[in-house]
Amino acid sequence: MNGRPSGRGLARHHRGMTRLHLGALTALYLLLNLISAGTGGLLLAIGFLALAGGGYRLLPAATVMRMRRADPAPASIAARLDALLSPLARRAALEQRPTLWLLPRPDINALCVQGSDGDALALSVGALRECPPEEVAAICAHELAHLANGDQALMQIASFTHAVTLTLGLFIVLMGLLALPLRLLFDVEAPAPSAWLAGLLLPPLSLLVFQSLARTRELAADLTAARWMGDPGPMAKVLLRIARFEAAMARIGPTLRVPAWLSSHPPVDTRLAQLDALARSEDGGR
Repeated sequence: MNGRPSGRGLARHHRGMTRLHLGALTALYLLLNLISAGTGGLLLAIGFLALAGGGYRLLPAATVMRMRRADPAPASIAARLDALLSPLARRAALEQRPTLWLLPRPDINALCVQGSDGDALALSVGALRECPPEEVAAICAHELAHLANGDQALMQIASFTHAVTLTLGLFIVLMGLLALPLRLLFDVEAPAPSAWLAGLLLPPLSLLVFQSLARTRELAADLTAARWMGDPGPMAKVLLRIARFEAAMARIGPTLRVPAWLSSHPPVDTRLAQLDALARSEDGGR
């Protein structure tokens, strides 16, 4: 034993953190509904939560891609990417390769979508222009890892619980603030102090947990992609390239800097540290 976290150990950690985050989000969602609307609100909330998990494939992937302003990849680019995707799709155990799309963006970016018409993967023009083939393969592996790990369904449930918690909390707080004029005009009863306090405190907690969950799933996708590639190096190079691109953009003009605890993506240093730990554990096991 060398004391370093192995790939399996890191994967178990991400699974455990995912369960913890989902449990916390669900608890906050159900608690706010219970406090604000009683047992009836709680039962209704459970019913809506059950429905939320099944709707992630309702829209066709092509529709979602067009909403993101992506275009179908030209035949020349699709042929180039197919050669990179074939071994990765086999590792991901996908029934068929995703359709390929192009995002007209200069930065290094990608996204994947599961829809009623199948899966779709989009790469930015910047990624194809700036990255060599092994790094493009790492980007594709990261996105396919999201598909294989079921992240779209998972994040849809998480997004639903957080959105309802946030909306309900905002409504309760506004009702509390407007209680006096509403009572005078419409004979509306003000929320109970416990409900108002819950509406004030639980949504910010939900936001923190939701963003932390998103960061966990990004780390899990990095890990899965690196293991599929057989080498964490290409993924690390992509992350460094993205960091350099963002630094260059910051020098050109002001950019919105989000605190790490509010970001949906982990800091690059954190992602690189995980890849380094993976590489070291694999070297130590040889």
